[in-house]
Amino acid sequence: MVAHVVKTEDEKIEAPYLKLYTAATGNGYKALILLELLGIDYYVKTINFKSKEQKEPWFLQLNPNGKIPTLSEVDKSGKRTNIAESIAILLYIADNFWYCSC
Repeated sequence: MVAHVVKTEDEKIEAPYLKLYTAATGNGYKALILLELLGIDYYVKTINFKSKEQKEPWFLQLNPNGKIPTLSEVDKSGKRTNIAESIAILLYIADNFWYCSC
């Protein structure tokens, strides 16, 4: 199984899905690497630090600390779970998607 990455900005995504909000930093790459290694389908939103996008109200609703990476999982019923901090995201992916090996 090959991971499927779709870059979306304003496109509506149907549940269930994983969406990673990240940037080109060491911590930002960690979750991307694990998602790819496990072959998990996900969407990615690149956060623009220059425009301080991580401090905008919509992002602060996902992660009140205003930091990347942040992972959102939306289940079939539309319930959203937001996970912040790279190690917490790695543990969440490992605990919930360990069976998705390529």
